[in-house]
Amino acid sequence: MQTAINHTIELPSGEEFDPTDALKSSNYGPAVYIGFWGLYNDGNLFGNWCDLQEADTAEKVQACIDFLRLKFCPDKTDPRYLDTEEWMFQDSEYLPSFLRTENPDLSQLESYVETWIDIPEGDEEAYQVFCENDSQVHSTEEFQDSYRGKWDSGADFAEDYYEQNYPTSDELGPLRNYIDWERVWHGEFECGDAWSVTSKTTYKTLVFI
Repeated sequence: MQTAINHTIELPSGEEFDPTDALKSSNYGPAVYIGFWGLYNDGNLFGNWCDLQEADTAEKVQACIDFLRLKFCPDKTDPRYLDTEEWMFQDSEYLPSFLRTENPDLSQLESYVETWIDIPEGDEEAYQVFCENDSQVHSTEEFQDSYRGKWDSGADFAEDYYEQNYPTSDELGPLRNYIDWERVWHGEFECGDAWSVTSKTTYKTLVFI
């Protein structure tokens, strides 16, 4: 019976980490495909997906890169080892465009993933959109202060907003049926600080203020 190989290493921080736990496809969540320039230029697509919910810090990502280098060429004195000296991310999932680069800042990537994991389930896409909007990694608090949820349309958000914040509007009675909530949304919200994006998964309107 073959004995499983233990790949656990101790990181500079003192934490133990097994890179093989992260070097796999992610069913849902931030992930990158790690490749190497030297190999790519020779037509070799050697590499591996890395689940960033497992490799959730810069040093864990670096540990995965180092593991793949040794997997390709275990002998560091072999000239082929130098072909893996420069790494790159050839593909990615669930990352905003400013982090979907071949060599992103790993500390920024760590901050994004840390917050993404902390975001309530179902709001991950909205968080990605929020960071995408101004090409910044935002905190959970900044996201929650701005995000107003999923709506069928901006008009639905505007109608609910006035119902919740101006109860006396109910006194309008049947006249409420003549309010053009789409114009209210555009005139009172979009012309101000509000903005929205259509979800690529639910097709709902994600509203931010």
